[in-house]
Amino acid sequence: MSQAATTEQPVGTPEPVLSVGDLAISYTSRGRRTAAVQGVAFSVGPGETVALVGESGSGKTTTAHAIVGLLPGSAHRDAGAIVLGETDIAGWSQRRLATIRGRHVGFVPQDPGVALNPVQRIGVQVAEPLRIHGLAGRAEADARALEILAQAGLDDPEAVALRYPHELSGGQRQRVLIGIALACDPQLIIADEPTSALDVTVQKVVLDHLQERTREAGASVLLITHDLGVAADRADRIIVMQGGRIVEEGPAARVLEAPEHEYTRRLVAAAPSLQSRRLSATPGTRLPEALSDAVVLELAGIARRYVSRAGGRTREVVAAHDVNLSVRAGRTTALVGASGSGKTTVARIASRLVEPDAGRVLLGGRDITTATGADLRELRRGLQLVYQDPFGSLDPRMRILDTVAAPLRAYRVGDRASRARTAAGLLERVQLPADLHRRLPAELSGGQRQRVAIARALALNPKVLILDEPVSALDVSVQEQLLQLLTDLQAELGLGYLFITHDLAVVRQIADEVAVMNRGEVVEAGTVADLFEHPHDPYTVELLAAIPGRGIASSAATG
Repeated sequence: MSQAATTEQPVGTPEPVLSVGDLAISYTSRGRRTAAVQGVAFSVGPGETVALVGESGSGKTTTAHAIVGLLPGSAHRDAGAIVLGETDIAGWSQRRLATIRGRHVGFVPQDPGVALNPVQRIGVQVAEPLRIHGLAGRAEADARALEILAQAGLDDPEAVALRYPHELSGGQRQRVLIGIALACDPQLIIADEPTSALDVTVQKVVLDHLQERTREAGASVLLITHDLGVAADRADRIIVMQGGRIVEEGPAARVLEAPEHEYTRRLVAAAPSLQSRRLSATPGTRLPEALSDAVVLELAGIARRYVSRAGGRTREVVAAHDVNLSVRAGRTTALVGASGSGKTTVARIASRLVEPDAGRVLLGGRDITTATGADLRELRRGLQLVYQDPFGSLDPRMRILDTVAAPLRAYRVGDRASRARTAAGLLERVQLPADLHRRLPAELSGGQRQRVAIARALALNPKVLILDEPVSALDVSVQEQLLQLLTDLQAELGLGYLFITHDLAVVRQIADEVAVMNRGEVVEAGTVADLFEHPHDPYTVELLAAIPGRGIASSAATG
C-alpha cells in the first residue's frame, strides 16, 4: 500500500480497494483560485459501501470526479494521493486513466439524460466498455450487452437494446448506466447521486438493483449523496463533508443516530426522511385574527384523457379519472404519486391551464371550470403556482425585484414606485436580503430562486398556492428552510396549499390532508396521521416502504 494513503489498517484487515490521502483540489476562475477540497483522506474496503454526504458545494462530487479523472479543465489537484489497490493514480494522464475507467472503476453519473449518447442505441452503449477494454469482440460484446440488460431487470432486453435513451424512462436509463458501470466487473463503483432525480419507488428499485449487483460481483461502492435517508439504508460507513473538508466519519448507524459534529446534527435534523415531526410555525408568527377553515379550492369528479401516438400506434392514456379533493384555508392538502400518476395534470386543471374532460373546479365556492376571458383573468388572482424548477420559471433577463413586481404590473396594481415597494416587501417576507434585489436569477442559488418564485406568487394576495414539487431539487437543509418558510407564510396569511409531491417524507412534515394518486385515480385519501399509521391501498404501502431511512427515523422517534 502506498505511504501516501493515510488510513492505518489493523493487522489482518484486507487492504483497501481505494485510499485517498490528504487530497486538495482547487478551481481557477477569472484568475482567482478557490479551494474546493482540503486535506480529504478516507478509504473504501473490499465489498464495503461508503457514503460521502454533504450539501451542494461541500466537495463530495469534486472528490469523486478526482478519483476517476473527470475534473474539468479549471480544476487542479494541488496535493494528495489516490491509491487504487496498491497503485497511486493521482498523477496519471487522461490516457492512462482511460485504461482503468470502466475496467477497474465503474462510474454511475447523476443525470442519465446527459450521460447516455442520445443518437446511439442502448445496446451499442452497453457493449462499448467491453470492446474498449478488449474483453470481447463485436459479436460477443453485443450478446453480453443483452445479458447485462436482462441482469438490470429490464423487460425484453432485445427491444431495449434497439432503443434510444429518450425512449426509456428515467429509472430504465439509470439501470442501463448501472449495467454499463458493472459490465467489466470493476472492483470499485462510484455512484454520484444516482437516484436524485427519481421518484422514491423507482429510487428504491434502482438502489436495490445496484446493491444486489455489487454484492454479486463483490464490488465496493462509493456512494455520493445528499440524501441521508439513502445513506442510512445503503451504507456501511458515512463520511460527512462540509466546505471541502471531512467533519465526521463512522458507521452509518452511529453517525445518524448519535452525530458528533454540529453540521452533521443539522443535516440529520433537516432530512425529511429521518424525521417524523410536522413543522410548526415559528414562534411569534402573526396568526390571522379570524382564520376560517373554509374550502378555498375544490375539485369534483375531474377526468382527463390524452391520446398518445408512438411507433405508428395510438393509445389512450388516462391522466385523471373521477378525482375529488379539497383545500381549506390555512391548511395543506398533499397530492402524492410517482411520475405519470396524474398529479401534475390535476394541478394544471386546478389552475385552469388544462381543460378537464369532465368534472368541476371551484375556487372559493365559485365554479371556474368554464370561466373565460376577463372573468378567468380576475379569478386567477386568487390562485397562483410555484413550479419545481425556479430557474425555468423565472425570466433569466429580468432582475429579481422586477420579477416579483411583474404580476402587479400585469394587473395594473399601483404605480411603478408602489410596485417596487410592494415587491421589496415581499422579498423581505421570504427572507431575501436587499442586496439581491437587483441580481439576475443566474446569480442566485436554487433555494434563493425558489424564494423569489414564492414571493412572486404572493404578489396578488392569493387564497391558494399550488406548489408543484417545490423542494424536490434542493438539498435537505435548503428544503427544510423553504418548508419552514411556507409553514410560516401559511400561518401568517391563512393560505391554502395544494402541495404536489412524490415524497411522503415531505408530506409528513408539511401536510394536513393527503390524497394518493396512482394511474390517474385517487386510491387513498385522509389525514396524514391516518395514512402513515393505517395505510389501506397496496400502492400507499409501497410508497411508505420506499421512504429511505425509515429505520433510523423510527429509532429516533422512540429514543
